[in-house]
Amino acid sequence: MNNVNKTFNMQRSTASQRTSCLLIVYIILHVGVITQAKEPVISQDSVISDISHVSSSNTTYRNFYGSKDNNKPNFPKTMPRIIPCPEAGDIWPCECYPIDNTTMDINCSNVTSEGQLRYVFSREFPFQNFRNFIIRGNFHVNALREGDLGPCSFVSIDIRDSALIIIDNLALERSYNTLEALVLINNNIRYIPDISPFSRLNRLDFQYNALTEFPFLNSSTLQTLILRGFPFEVIPPTATLYLPALAYADFAYCHLTEISPGTFTQNAQLSYLELGSNRLTSIPRDTFRLNGTNNTLLLQYNQINDVHPDAFSGITGKLTMNSNRLQELQEEIWRPLLDANVMLYIAGNSFTCGCDIAWIILNPTLLYRVHDEATCFTGQKFVELDPAWYINMC
Repeated sequence: MNNVNKTFNMQRSTASQRTSCLLIVYIILHVGVITQAKEPVISQDSVISDISHVSSSNTTYRNFYGSKDNNKPNFPKTMPRIIPCPEAGDIWPCECYPIDNTTMDINCSNVTSEGQLRYVFSREFPFQNFRNFIIRGNFHVNALREGDLGPCSFVSIDIRDSALIIIDNLALERSYNTLEALVLINNNIRYIPDISPFSRLNRLDFQYNALTEFPFLNSSTLQTLILRGFPFEVIPPTATLYLPALAYADFAYCHLTEISPGTFTQNAQLSYLELGSNRLTSIPRDTFRLNGTNNTLLLQYNQINDVHPDAFSGITGKLTMNSNRLQELQEEIWRPLLDANVMLYIAGNSFTCGCDIAWIILNPTLLYRVHDEATCFTGQKFVELDPAWYINMC
């Protein structure tokens, strides 16, 4: 029996030693693999991600990359350059993003002063033609002055939700031959810079800034003009006279109380005119004489209760009069529009729905051109009215 136990214990000891040896070999091999692993390759996407992570915190920037000169960023020089962008450290806290191999964007939302913005654009830019210049939510830059953007040019400039007050006429001089879109939304800008030198500008989006009167605009190329949220009250008769290419105009939320007759007559390309959410009460004779085909006129959410028989001319697409104070639909005013295949949107008015609309209710073709949401003051839709009422009582 003792011999049997001795043999059993020897076998168990041998198995334990074998297990220990295998464990030691595994550890040695595993450590060897780790120590021989190559350094990871840094891709462009990972670099952009790292930059974005750092830029999301101004505290991180100050604590780790603070500079004695407030205008001079002190970004680590080890960040690789992403062609065609300049060195990331040279332009920090602006960030450059390559867009395929032909263009790039630059975002300067994180600059902390006008001097710092000027310093960034004084650095070396191997390629100087950008697609977009972007500033969002910045409350440190109050002015763009001549030379602030260095030698660089842009196809689009987009500044929103910021504290910008002034753009000097020469601040965008380098973009005179490249700029196609100037988007300035929800800032504090008091006047629009001269746009006449821009040879390719086709879009000016200038919403909710600090204008107090309608600006003088002169451009042979501008096609889209958006001026929303200003206390203009009146659009001058010559407001769009020097915008011969204008096709889309938006003047909503501007407190407008009147439109001078013939204001837009000279704009032969105008196909979309937005005047909703103003304070218009009447439409005098010859107010809207539009040109072109399939055009749209939007007058919703005003206080219109009086329309001259010759107020509209040349409308061929859609006329929106929703949520005004109309009570009747006189045939001499509205039939010429419906006969011209204009779609009429008149929901949200308090129509009495008397004999004044019999000419619509009894003509299915005309009724089809009045949008289905048109209702009487009772809430009953036009399309639900019984034609027999109008046959027997009108």
